[in-house]
Amino acid sequence: MYFDWVPKNMTSGQRLGVDENQIPASSFKMRSEMFEKSGITLVPVAGNLVDKVWADEKPPMPEEKVWILDEQYTGQSSESKFKDIADKLPEGCTSLLVTALDDIAWMLNLRGNDIEFNPLFFSYVIFQKGEETHTADLFINLDKVSDVTEYLESINVSVSAYEDIDFKLVEIGASEGTHMMAVNKSEVTERFVKLLVDSGFELGEDASIISHLKAKKNEV
Repeated sequence: MYFDWVPKNMTSGQRLGVDENQIPASSFKMRSEMFEKSGITLVPVAGNLVDKVWADEKPPMPEEKVWILDEQYTGQSSESKFKDIADKLPEGCTSLLVTALDDIAWMLNLRGNDIEFNPLFFSYVIFQKGEETHTADLFINLDKVSDVTEYLESINVSVSAYEDIDFKLVEIGASEGTHMMAVNKSEVTERFVKLLVDSGFELGEDASIISHLKAKKNEV
């Protein structure tokens, strides 16, 4: 494991670069504390070095459309799942940032083909708890959801471009009032956590809400 290799092969005072968009916040914190004991500092690097090597030859994002997985197979509607998520939000939190692809597919009852042998699709979701109606913002390649637009509207999901997630978080953070968002730091990256804090969010307790809900199987 690299975290065993680093202290044995680096010396005190050296710095180890890391792409904050590729490491969960909890892992970043744990590794930072571990390496600091050996005098090694974990520091963010600008951009993804692998992407820079790819340059213009990097393969494009998949473009296959997503589809609805009917309730006869899921056993629970998305509206019902939204209610369960809202009920489980930590005290004081009114929103949840979801970045795990399997969690997004589960909560929206959608499936895709972006990853071979996995029915998932690249996206992010900001879930927001309401007084009576709960909503979600889905960030995805817009062409991928052209066949499910009416369905998404029916379950109170708005759609934005995949790359607009940062702008939306900053916009929410800059709006009036206190904003407390729940995140699962074992899944949400260090970059997102820093962006949330810098944008004025308060972070609720570490929340694995959807993972726990998925573990409870229904009759279907």
